[in-house]
Amino acid sequence: MTDVRVPVLDRPAEPTAARRVDPTWPLLGAALALVVVLRSVDVPAIGWLNNFLLVYVGLLVEAVPFVLLGAAVSAAIEVYVSVEAFGRLARAPRAAQVAVASCGGLLLPVCECGSVPVARRLLLRGLTPSAAITFMLAAPIVNPVVILSTWFAFRGRTSEGLMVGGRVVLGLTIAVVTGLVMARALERRPLAPSSAPQAGASGHDHGDHGDHDHGTHDRPSRPRRLAEHTGAEFLAMMKYMLIGAAVAAALQTFIPQRSIDTVATATLLAIPAMMVFAYVLSLCSESDALFIASFVQFSPAAQLAFLAFGPMLDTKLTAMYVGAFGPAHARRLVVTITVTTLVLCLWLQAALLVW
Repeated sequence: MTDVRVPVLDRPAEPTAARRVDPTWPLLGAALALVVVLRSVDVPAIGWLNNFLLVYVGLLVEAVPFVLLGAAVSAAIEVYVSVEAFGRLARAPRAAQVAVASCGGLLLPVCECGSVPVARRLLLRGLTPSAAITFMLAAPIVNPVVILSTWFAFRGRTSEGLMVGGRVVLGLTIAVVTGLVMARALERRPLAPSSAPQAGASGHDHGDHGDHDHGTHDRPSRPRRLAEHTGAEFLAMMKYMLIGAAVAAALQTFIPQRSIDTVATATLLAIPAMMVFAYVLSLCSESDALFIASFVQFSPAAQLAFLAFGPMLDTKLTAMYVGAFGPAHARRLVVTITVTTLVLCLWLQAALLVW
């Protein structure tokens, strides 16, 4: 009997990742639709609902343009910028690497989720640990979109200059100090090239920016990829923003004003409370200033603690740090960021009280 072999045609791989639907999106979409419907209906008998909807919708209206702008910038980096160009810093002296890396967000304005895989890639390509960690922590703050949104949130207030300039200076200081502290640990125990960052664990997967094969002939055009990445980035950020806006509106609606004022006026309690708030909300740095600006009861030092701590450490970033650097390095990183932020903000609060 003749063995007849039937040729098997190659079938394209199923794009399972693209077809996978986040189960939280239907619930969030339904909740947002309910908010819009209720906001359009006059319900004067339910005062708390009116207040909640007013704060919630107001936060969303102000934040969405900056989230979209941040998503577009991040997508442009993904499509057009290669990390190879930044990797040339590895041949420069250590002091020069740290100095350039601290301001790297101006040239490579990635958000906090995108900075983790980029920093790891730079570290594996020879950049000193102090420079790579400094870049990772400073880029989400020393970022044109973030600086613009911070100014927009506090414009017209007497603390406008302090909030914008203070956020940049405080963020740079924390990033450099943490980078120098982490340098010794990473030099003693370098990262294993085989371990990959688990960006997907955070629900905000950016991938390694610029580390893709753009020369493949079957890839879509750059404008199309730019639009696709922008949409994906925007949806990923919006999920956290919708949740964060709801939490912020609920706090201002249901927590008694007296309790908020008590925490705000307690110097030793207000700053750590804002840090915990930033950690739990896990907002993107492009929109977090618009949320915290509404908490006018808190001092500028407490608000700066929120603005500096959130882009460096929150729930999603903790998972990414463990995946990118391992549990031991991630633990040291978390402790260093927390202690440095707390100490600097307490010193700032003391200085503001003296002045």
